[in-house]
Amino acid sequence: MQKNKMIKVFIDGREGTTGLKIDERLRDRNDVKVIVLPDDLRKDVSARKEAIASSDVTFLPARCGGGRGGLPCGEFRNSYHRRFNGA
Repeated sequence: MQKNKMIKVFIDGREGTTGLKIDERLRDRNDVKVIVLPDDLRKDVSARKEAIASSDVTFLPARCGGGRGGLPCGEFRNSYHRRFNGA
């Protein structure tokens, strides 16, 4: 990895219990930029897909692919791993 390169992280479900814990651990790091959606877009599927696509690492919630606002995440399962490896 290049020195001084900021890693872009998107936490889908950042407002939930697990998302808050992940955000808390990353908040003070100066090598990580957490992508945050405005409140009015945090449940917008298009905005979430765009955030996932623009991140280097995405944390997907347990509801991914399920009900209650779940995002059809199958298309992202391999892409986030490749992006993290830099390939």
